[in-house]
Order: sequence, then structure tokens, then C-alpha cells
Amino acid sequence: MNLVHIIEKFFTSGASSSLKQIYDSLSKSDIIKSQSVICLKNDGANLSKKPPDYFPLDSKIYSYSNFCNEVKAKQFSDSVFVFHKLMCSPTRTISNILHKTDRPFLAINHTYVDNTIFNKMYNFNYCVSVSDHMSKKIIKVNKGIKSYVIKNIVDYEYVNKFDFKNYDKEEFFTGRINSLNAIKYNSDFIKWICSLDIGRKHVHEYMGSGQYMNEANSICNSYNNNKSQCRMLGSINEEEEKFKKIKSWDIFLYHINRPEGTSMSVLESL
Repeated sequence: MNLVHIIEKFFTSGASSSLKQIYDSLSKSDIIKSQSVICLKNDGANLSKKPPDYFPLDSKIYSYSNFCNEVKAKQFSDSVFVFHKLMCSPTRTISNILHKTDRPFLAINHTYVDNTIFNKMYNFNYCVSVSDHMSKKIIKVNKGIKSYVIKNIVDYEYVNKFDFKNYDKEEFFTGRINSLNAIKYNSDFIKWICSLDIGRKHVHEYMGSGQYMNEANSICNSYNNNKSQCRMLGSINEEEEKFKKIKSWDIFLYHINRPEGTSMSVLESL
């Protein structure tokens, strides 16, 4: 079997990390002959953006029309497609394109959201969700769909090969990973970090970027002090550097404003 993973955007995220873990796990299977990863973009979109460093080497970016031309040329005649759905992915468009391939396809739903609109699967007959409550939501919104639950994983042996980063252990380190968006970012969390007094110097390393990055940096500059401070690291695309950071933290802290599925960052911290 040739497996083609399709995702709507390349960026450092839990969904991307999950895709990588799935890819690596299936590469050990005797059933899977080959795998590839395709990022599908609107016609006219920038197709030059590179995937994160931890993505497989055979990752490619296609416009919708280019992908349709490849399908017509029978480039995927023996493939099974796996669509990795993000919250705002153009699910209807992807479904229409995949129906033209005349090949089996399914979706993996990576992101929980309450809004019914974002849970519509538009003629996907099969969907895998990464938590039970996500699966129930998909079934409720999409009558007749066959929904399955496979929770996220992190390969312990793979992560364990990375050494930890040595810090001055007179300092107490905490850390967090998430996109700085409306679902996961909260300014009060940073202010709370900077208000802590644990009896020795405390450093919190915040990994991630997004629309609230400038605001977060501004709060850090205003509230950091000699007892406790928050350092915004931005996105870290290199896997070894990311896991070395996580392993160096004494405690992993996590905050979220809304429900989600099975958090990849929590699994990675474990």
C-alpha cells in the first residue's frame, strides 16, 4: 500500500508533530510500501515555503490544480489518502478533490472545536479522531460517518535518544509549548508566571509563536523580575533542540482556554 498524507499547511504544531509520529510508526509496518506528505494550497498561493525540519524528506507542496493534474496523469493510482484535518482546513474542497482520485481516503481530525461548521466532514465516509469527545462530535454533526478513535502517541524510544540541555540547577526551570492563538494564549498566565516566588530564581521558557507574540514579549518586558521571569523562545523547528529543551525543564506547565483532543505537547513532556 502507498500512503499519501495530505495537510493544509506546514507549520510547527501538535498536528504536525502527530503526523510525524504517525509517519514514523507506519514506516515500520510491512503493509505500507511507501509514504509521502503533500501540502495542498489554493491556486495562486505561495508554494515555496519549506516544511518544518522534522517533516519527512519527501514532503511536497501542490496547488489544487497541480494536484488534480497529477491525479489525471494517474500518479496516485495505487495510493490511499489520509487527510490531516486542522480546525479551519478547507475540508469540502479537499473532499471534492479526493473524490476525483477514485482512490480510498479518510480523515484524521486533529483539532477539537465546538463550532458545528468546523466539524463538518463533507462526504468523508471515514474519520479518525484523537479523543473520544471529538469522535462523538463528528458523529453528531456528520450522520452516517464511520468514526474511530486513535489517541495521539509519542515514541518514547525516539525521544529518549535526545540528551537533555544542561542548565544551572540553582535555577528552577519550567516550560510550556503552544501556539500563541486565541485558544491557547492567555496574558494572565504570563503575569502569573512572573508573580511566582518559589524561594529561588525561577525561569519559565515559553516555546511557540503566533498572533499574540508581540503582546507576550511586551508583558514579559514589563513583568519579569529577579525572582521569576518568562522567556519567549518563539517556534523551535529542530526536533532535537525542542526535546532537549523539554527534558531540561523541572516542570511542564500547560494552560488552555477551550477543550482540545489529546495534547501532543503534554505527551511530549511526559
